[in-house]
Amino acid sequence: LINAFIQDTHSIIPDKLDLTIGTKFEKHYITGSHFMPSAQLRWTPDNDNTLWTSASKGVREPSKLETNLRRVISNLGSTKIYWQGNDNFKEERITSYEIGYRNRSFSKVDLDISAFYNEYDNVRTFEPNFAKLQYELYNRARARVDGINTSANINVLNNWKLVLGYSYLDMDIIFNQDSTDPLSSFDAGVSPHHQLQVQSRWNITRNLDFDTTLYYVGDLHTVNIKSSKRVDARVAWRPITNLELSLVGQKLLSGESRETTRMFYGTHNATQGNQVYGSIKWEF
Repeated sequence: LINAFIQDTHSIIPDKLDLTIGTKFEKHYITGSHFMPSAQLRWTPDNDNTLWTSASKGVREPSKLETNLRRVISNLGSTKIYWQGNDNFKEERITSYEIGYRNRSFSKVDLDISAFYNEYDNVRTFEPNFAKLQYELYNRARARVDGINTSANINVLNNWKLVLGYSYLDMDIIFNQDSTDPLSSFDAGVSPHHQLQVQSRWNITRNLDFDTTLYYVGDLHTVNIKSSKRVDARVAWRPITNLELSLVGQKLLSGESRETTRMFYGTHNATQGNQVYGSIKWEF
């Protein structure tokens, strides 16, 4: 794998309007050479407002998993079903467009919002070959993904900060006419439409911190996983300079729950339960 990258930022209007352009060159031993250009335009009319937009192209090169791995994925009595890689598997391509806005007009609040639209080509599919009792990998689909990300940083007090975040995502997979893949349509449902995060960072004293985070993840309807809530907490104490002792609890109050199901990846029953751990950090 060989790659190189070059980028330049040009000030169209000093301190107001900037254009950043660049490209990455990559040569892969299987898929050949690729140019991946990118460009971003940023407008800052004053110290409190920033508007930006960008466009870029990229690729995901195939792995050994996709080119030449053969593995058993299911047993039907004495009959085995296989996953079979493809020596001619192509790179997956993405074209991405984004637009965003940041506002710092308020003395204690920073607001960010961005929207994105991505187009994917040569998306991986699992094509059944009943004669050989296996699924073979091809690039017979494309996809469209769009959504928004929002966040707010709120300085409630000098020693207390809140971070609020929300994201929405929608995915659509379009199969080629020559695809008979019965499995990949579920991939559009393993990324939640809605995710919410509320984080509190409280420096109780100069030597004592208390941080909590609440997460909400929407349901994964195609794989029958319900929406979930999660609470994490962290207490950190610095008894002397350069030494920090902390206790962390993750997924408190929610118990064990199923978080994902992906065929072929060994995560059919992937769950996450309560976790508590401590750490000692010494800086020198």
